[in-house]
Amino acid sequence: MIVDIEDLSVQFPYAEPYPEQLQYMKSLKHALDASGHAVIEMPSGTGKTVSILSLASAYMRRWPLAYRRLVYCTRTVEEMEKVLKEAKLLLEKFQTSARSGPELLCVGLASRGHLCVFDEVLQSPLGVDSACRAHTASWVRERAYHGSRGLHKNDVPNGLCPFFERFSSDASQNFILPAGAAYSLSDLREFGMRSGLCPYFLARQTVPFAHIVVYSYQYLLDPRVSRVVSSDFATDTIVVFDEAHNIDNVCTEAFSVELNERLLQQAGRNLNVLSARFHDMKLRGAERLRQEYERLVRGVSLAEQAQQHADMQIAALALSDSPRGAAELPTSGSSATDDMSDLVACPEIHSIGAFLKLLRQLLSFLCGIVESNLTTEESALRFTTILCDRLQMERRVLRAASDRLISLLWTLEISDIASFISLQRLSDLCTLLGTHTSGFIVINDAEERLFHLACLDASLAMRPVLNKFKSVVITSGTLSPLWFYPRLLSFRAAVAESFPMSLDRACLCPVVVTRGSDQSHLSSQYSTRNDISIARNYGELIIRVAEVVPDGIVCFFPSYEFMQEIVMRWTESGVLDRLREHKLVFVETQDAGEAGMAINHFRLACDSGRGAVLLSVARGRAAEGIDFEGHYGRCALLFGVPFQYSESRLLRARISYLRQRYQIREDEFLSSMR
Repeated sequence: MIVDIEDLSVQFPYAEPYPEQLQYMKSLKHALDASGHAVIEMPSGTGKTVSILSLASAYMRRWPLAYRRLVYCTRTVEEMEKVLKEAKLLLEKFQTSARSGPELLCVGLASRGHLCVFDEVLQSPLGVDSACRAHTASWVRERAYHGSRGLHKNDVPNGLCPFFERFSSDASQNFILPAGAAYSLSDLREFGMRSGLCPYFLARQTVPFAHIVVYSYQYLLDPRVSRVVSSDFATDTIVVFDEAHNIDNVCTEAFSVELNERLLQQAGRNLNVLSARFHDMKLRGAERLRQEYERLVRGVSLAEQAQQHADMQIAALALSDSPRGAAELPTSGSSATDDMSDLVACPEIHSIGAFLKLLRQLLSFLCGIVESNLTTEESALRFTTILCDRLQMERRVLRAASDRLISLLWTLEISDIASFISLQRLSDLCTLLGTHTSGFIVINDAEERLFHLACLDASLAMRPVLNKFKSVVITSGTLSPLWFYPRLLSFRAAVAESFPMSLDRACLCPVVVTRGSDQSHLSSQYSTRNDISIARNYGELIIRVAEVVPDGIVCFFPSYEFMQEIVMRWTESGVLDRLREHKLVFVETQDAGEAGMAINHFRLACDSGRGAVLLSVARGRAAEGIDFEGHYGRCALLFGVPFQYSESRLLRARISYLRQRYQIREDEFLSSMR
């Protein structure tokens, strides 16, 4: 139906919008009219996604010069598929509508693992990402074609990906998906199989021309990825962060580095591999080494940097510093030019031998800290001063480490990037220390044997997005208080609204259980988690519920650690065996693949009529954006309140920083709806 939102006619794909959806679209329009940012809260299940897509699409069709693109960021692939499903329905309505307007193109983008259709890569023990690079890197293709000159021009040499080769052919280089449709991940895979074109690279090539782009937070917030994928987006873009109730954690994690003994040992092995590769290329007199040195001395051109990004499919951390903003996305080559000048200005690491020596010295320094068995906590600035003094270098050298490593991996023709993740973390640590003078803390946890460079200021990752794009919308079911995120992320909201859910009947029946069947007190506090009676009473409660509630029951625990402890006690006491008499039991794990499989089998058990219980974690995969509609969620059990662990060193440091920097009190931070 057509809905009039003030002076804008909006195509709505369903029979009639809810009252709160009308209010939501009106507030979103006000934000777009003001070319400002928005914080909008509306409960889950009320149709935020379709409201955003409908209003933004109508706005772009009516005023194409105001906004040309909607970038919709989700937390998980499951959420992405839901958004694309709604977009497909909306664009189909446009096709059948009598109203004229430009055709829109919507595309989703995910990792190779979700889009690859080449069996040889999918079955590779290296993993999809590394196997893909091993089949598509420029040096691999050059050698394959050089060694197979007798092949017909349409034949693909062994060791290459036929889908990528066809995509890279002259006839396909400028191909983009037809407009007037929304392409989900399954649509892209199907199109790739039918046309012979690589779905992943086809989606990447289509993104700059799409009116609606759907992908995960990391494609905008993580500079390693955003510099490769999202650098072409112009200012006239609407950016939406959905389910953004803890987006600050995503921001700080993107700018934090954690190292343990295993990762440090792996980094040492990585350095040995690179050293051996370097000496081998020197013995062979590889021209590639000389070319890299000359390239670093004169400055890396945009074309050469683009080739590196195309081969590696990952960039280094952006090097822009405050106040311009950490990890600012490159626009018109400006940030890329800054990165080139940083490398040019560091002759100390132009040679590969000198750079490898620097990394070994840094690794030795960090190993000494981790093995010291001393718990320390100090500012990043003080730690950087000590590090530079110990290694006798300047901060600018640290600043260029991440870009220098990417250049080195490319020069040494390393395609298995995943094996060098430890060394990448080490170089990221250098770049962050060399770039930022505040907003970070260094903690060495002797008990856990962990070294943290922790980002305390979420605005460092968010600021480039807020500064570049005209309208950024932060939305979720729980954002109260509404002033919290504008202050935490350091921006002014043109619109800040909260809308309640309208219900035709009383269908929500919450019950708070404070005592068990033996009248003992129930609590998930850390001090009582070893109490056997609590685990026993939780078990009796879920068995009683499973006896009378049909179909699906979803249970949420405060943390994975607490859930694992309870499940272990239930296994020992026979509670799980008794529970299985009524329903099948599935447990969410921290592994994304295992968690997805558990959720899928939970749904199959509910569909078959057997019924199932899903044990999951608040803020985990099942809790973030996965719908348990209908018979999948007849009952939800929350075992305790998922408060943050207030004694964590990292949390205490962040609270102290926020109190000094943004005047956010501890109780405000801990009790906010995050």
